[in-house]
Amino acid sequence: SIPTNLRKAASLRDLYIYDNELEGEVPGIAEGQLQNFSEFRLEQNGIKGKMPASICALRGEGDMDLVTLIADCGGDPPLIECDCCTVCTVPQ
Repeated sequence: SIPTNLRKAASLRDLYIYDNELEGEVPGIAEGQLQNFSEFRLEQNGIKGKMPASICALRGEGDMDLVTLIADCGGDPPLIECDCCTVCTVPQ
């Protein structure tokens, strides 16, 4: 699963965890965490569920906002329900 302690990494900017056979759900974050997060790729895993609203809240208009969010939210049904992803992939 995605380690929940990653959300405590104050300077984490990019996280690429695609195609790693991870399972579970995307953990939410508390307000003020991951403020430098700009790219999150978690496609081609066994992650399921709904993208947390706290992750979607990082998607904004500023330079330091989450610009890229790629997940397995394509397909019918999608593995991840996400209405804020920038790219939805279909798991292979």
